Amino acid sequence: MRRSLQDQIEEAALLLFSRQGFNETSTFEIAKAANVSEATIFRMFKTKHDLYINVLDKYGRKADLSYNSIFHKLSFENLESDLKVIVESFYRFYFDNIHITRIYISNAIQFSEIKGFNYLSFPQLREFLEGYLKEMNIRGKISEELIIRVSDLVMSFMVKDVAFLTTFSKVEVLDEKILSHLEEKWQKRLLLLNLML
Repeated sequence: MRRSLQDQIEEAALLLFSRQGFNETSTFEIAKAANVSEATIFRMFKTKHDLYINVLDKYGRKADLSYNSIFHKLSFENLESDLKVIVESFYRFYFDNIHITRIYISNAIQFSEIKGFNYLSFPQLREFLEGYLKEMNIRGKISEELIIRVSDLVMSFMVKDVAFLTTFSKVEVLDEKILSHLEEKWQKRLLLLNLML
């Protein structure tokens, strides 16, 4: 099945916005990558900004994190092993959706509209973590006072890692080498978390 002109433009824009950022990407470059004229872009989208928000909406909604599949992997007995499962699942989610993740992270401050794209943003991680930690509190595995502190610490580590890898290092794929490196970092972080508990 042949892609529509709109699909061609949106796919080209996704890659260019991801790799270069909004300001550094021109509609001329998008048109060239999509193999269309700039006039075609402006017939479909009023402005580059409209195209940008449309791309975020379209590809962001395709980014689907299955919470149930993560919950089924958790023991609810060992905080350390469960956190490794949660963290790895979120890393995979963000890297499976690398282009939209990079766009979101690199431009969230610049565009107020992006704050509404909660299906991709880190509030999902905080909500999931706090739900898990509350359950661990009910089971007597963690004190109520530590729920927010542990959640904040895990969140800050995750945000730093994903932001650094996707925007500064320009990593495109979460391969075994990178995953192994992240796991080593998490082993050290888990020691810090254990000191808190």
